[in-house]
Amino acid sequence: MIHIRNASPEDFSVLQKIYASCIGCAHWLPEEARGAPVLAEVSMNETISVAVNDASQILGFISVQPDNPFVHHLYISSDAQGNGVGAMLLKSLDAWLPKPWRLKCVRKNDRALKFYACNGWVEVDSGESEHGAYALLSFG
Repeated sequence: MIHIRNASPEDFSVLQKIYASCIGCAHWLPEEARGAPVLAEVSMNETISVAVNDASQILGFISVQPDNPFVHHLYISSDAQGNGVGAMLLKSLDAWLPKPWRLKCVRKNDRALKFYACNGWVEVDSGESEHGAYALLSFG
């Protein structure tokens, strides 16, 4: 069974490994954006929740800017992808984050765009960033 809980300081080494692994394999990002990313630097002042299994292994995490409300990061370890962990992390926001929620997704990240569409997110705008064209998605 998978449980969602708030991240603790002790979790950050595992979260960093998941983040660096996912970013490092993100073929849709420019090469310079894939090198040595530091989660603590890009998630300051955000609320982070983790998905853990019964063995307390962290499977993934979501990082949210609660004032917006904006989903800034959603990453799942490679061995837990495709098992509903991402959807569970998004669903966990219902308990505390007012809607509508927003996020940006790089257009070249086809897999993520399909995931969000299957989970009820809709495109409301688009733009360009240092990582390329993106879709601004909304839920709720």
